[in-house]
Amino acid sequence: MSHSAIIVLAAGEGSRMQQIKQLLPYKSTTLLEHALTTALSTQTNHTFCVLGAHSLEILEHGLPNNVIPIENIHWKEGMGSSIAVAIKYLSQYLPTVSNVLFTLADQPLVTTDYLNLMLKTSQEHPSSIIATNYGTSIGVPALFPKRYFEMLKSLQGETGAKSILKEHQSEVIAVTPNFENLDVDTPKAYQKILKL
Repeated sequence: MSHSAIIVLAAGEGSRMQQIKQLLPYKSTTLLEHALTTALSTQTNHTFCVLGAHSLEILEHGLPNNVIPIENIHWKEGMGSSIAVAIKYLSQYLPTVSNVLFTLADQPLVTTDYLNLMLKTSQEHPSSIIATNYGTSIGVPALFPKRYFEMLKSLQGETGAKSILKEHQSEVIAVTPNFENLDVDTPKAYQKILKL
C-alpha cells in the first residue's frame, strides 16, 4: 500500500488581488480552508500546507486540525521554491512517504473525488507521474512518486514542476477533470468562481 502525502501550495502573494487571497471568503469559509478541507477528505495519510506571503495572518486565522504548515521563507522566488521546501521537509520528517500530490489553494473547483481519482491512478501506475490535463498542457494538481523527489528538491522559479512534467512527458499519465479547473488569479476570476 502506498504511503501518500498531499501538499497544498499557498505561499504566493496574490498581488493582483486587493486583499490576502488565501483568506478570501468562499462558501462560508476561505479559499485556503476550502482547499485544505478538500485535501483532508482524500485517501492520503498526511496533509501539509506551504505558506509564505501573509503566513502570520493566515496562521492567526487558523488552519484545520491535522494540517501541518511548512514555511517557505523564499516564497518570492516562486512556486518552484515552495515545492522544493516541501519535499525537503518530507524527506527529513516523513521519509516513509512514497508519493506526493500537489494541489493549489486558489483552485476551489478541485474536488475530493478528483484528487482520489489521481491517487487511485497512482496506485495502478506507481512509477508514473499523474497530472491534470488542461487540453493544450498538463499541470497541477499533480502527483509525483518518490523517484522524482531529488528533481523536485532542486526546483526554483515561477513555473513550479512544469519543467519535470515536460522532460518526463512519456512517464506522465494525464487525468482530465470533469470540471473547469479555474485559478483565482484576478478579482474577475474570483467573482466568476463566486457565481458558480
